[in-house]
Amino acid sequence: MKILVMEQGEQKVNLHFPTGLILNPVTATLAPVFMKQEDGMKYTGEQLRKAVQALKEYKKLHPEWVLVEVDSHSGEHVEIML
Repeated sequence: MKILVMEQGEQKVNLHFPTGLILNPVTATLAPVFMKQEDGMKYTGEQLRKAVQALKEYKKLHPEWVLVEVDSHSGEHVEIML
C-alpha cells in the first residue's frame, strides 16, 4: 500500500506499507473491536476477513490500483494505492 501526498506538483510525503501488514486475518479479526459503530452497522471478524481476502486477490490482478484520490482547493493531492 502506498500513500502519496503532493503539494503544488512537489512530492511531500511518500509512505509505503507492506500490504500483508495491513491486509491480514489478524487485523481483520481485531478491527471490529476498534471500529466506531455508527448507524447500527456492525461488522464481524469473519466479514472483514472475507473483505481482506477479496482485496488481496484484486491487488494481484491490479497492482497499482488507486483506492482513494483527493484534490484540495489549495493544490494538495493525496493518493492511496493498494
